Amino acid sequence: MNWHSSPNVSNSLNIKPKETDPTIAQLLILSSVYNDVSIGDNEDIIFELEEPELALISVNKGKISLQTTQFDTEVCSGAAIALTTFHGICHITAETTSTISILLFSGSLWHTIFENLLSKRMVLFNNSLTSIRLFLSSLPNDSAEISDISAASYSFLLSLRNAGQKEQAHYPVTVEAALNIIEEDYAFLEGVQDIAERVEVSVGHLTRLFKKSIGLSPLQCLVQFRIAHAKQLLLDDSLSISMVADLCGFANANYFAKVFRHEVGMSPSEYVQKKNVRNKNNIKPSDLYLL
Repeated sequence: MNWHSSPNVSNSLNIKPKETDPTIAQLLILSSVYNDVSIGDNEDIIFELEEPELALISVNKGKISLQTTQFDTEVCSGAAIALTTFHGICHITAETTSTISILLFSGSLWHTIFENLLSKRMVLFNNSLTSIRLFLSSLPNDSAEISDISAASYSFLLSLRNAGQKEQAHYPVTVEAALNIIEEDYAFLEGVQDIAERVEVSVGHLTRLFKKSIGLSPLQCLVQFRIAHAKQLLLDDSLSISMVADLCGFANANYFAKVFRHEVGMSPSEYVQKKNVRNKNNIKPSDLYLL
């Protein structure tokens, strides 16, 4: 996790799992927990996840506003929302003092568990606070085997997935169809008109549906989807910036760089340099924090 503004937390308890089988951690591990983080006046939280991370944001008290590059929504007390690298920079605010918990999982297995739900782009779990607290209370308070933490994480995420499948709200059929087109053909679409024609509605009607359902326009979704994939491709040393621009559907490298800077806050080359430095220094969460 890359913090753009650090959460105000204290009294952290650091627990290091035994490294008896590090390959298990590559499948699934709870890497960090930030519990009862305060959100309110001058206490915004901004962060960006890194592969292969999954963040579960639980609202313990109050109500928060959560804005990502893919949606803008409110999450009330007792609910939780799952975020991935696909969502880009995440910005959490609250009009009145609220508290949240952030559970950070890493590994490849969580994607398999949430595969169907994650296709909906926003995974909201209502009435999940009790199950989250039970899961946290079941974790060991001292050094434990990685396999134990991984198994507990798998069981918890699986139960959360099963509950979420029963209550998950779906976007309107037209929006779902448009999102599927964006996801499959983002590199070849010529614009919103192309999308609207394929779902057989007007651009204006499609835009209104997107704004109401997701909080973003179809064009914003298309651009953000292209940027999300560009960020992954930029880490491939065999691909030039021009090649990445072409693979993600941008007209040329200059336009790609302009859009990338607007969305990410830095140029593609600066992004690559930053990631290379981070990987070289091995800066990534490796401990389990219970706050």
